[in-house]
Amino acid sequence: MPFKQMIDISYNNNLNQRRNIMDTNTLKGNWHILKGKIKQQWGELTDDDLTKIEGDAEELIGILQKRYSYTYEKAKQEVEKFQ
Repeated sequence: MPFKQMIDISYNNNLNQRRNIMDTNTLKGNWHILKGKIKQQWGELTDDDLTKIEGDAEELIGILQKRYSYTYEKAKQEVEKFQ
């Protein structure tokens, strides 16, 4: 694999990791505001689910998979669209 291609792949991986951290920070930082909107978006989520999620994007993805039978990718896309 050419060196430039390896650098591009590394850069994109780092960028994606930073985006994931930003998404999680955004969710955690605005959690008290977002809880109501999340409940409107996904009405099957319970108050216990929201307490368990507590701003953690990965936890939200997992609970969406469970409640809505989403694949991981589908749940992740839904969370990204929501944010």
